[in-house]
Amino acid sequence: MQSFLDVGLEPLRGRRLTAQDRVRIVQQLETMLGAHSVDLVILPEAGAFLATDLRQVRDVITAWLWAEDRKAVAGLPDKERSRPIVVAV
Repeated sequence: MQSFLDVGLEPLRGRRLTAQDRVRIVQQLETMLGAHSVDLVILPEAGAFLATDLRQVRDVITAWLWAEDRKAVAGLPDKERSRPIVVAV
């Protein structure tokens, strides 16, 4: 099965991505994720509606990961609950 992936990217403040940067990022994502095709959207260059949609998706995923993390911690034995768990998006 071929996988297609849309990725929204927000570069560091003041950083402009060259065409070579963009190609390299797409190639690396395709390799790392085993995707047949990656569509890369640079958020500051995207239309306002698309950028807002992508940011909302990120927020939903972050909330879901937090909820899943809370469920996982609740299922741990008491002695293991004090171990720190870090999730980053």
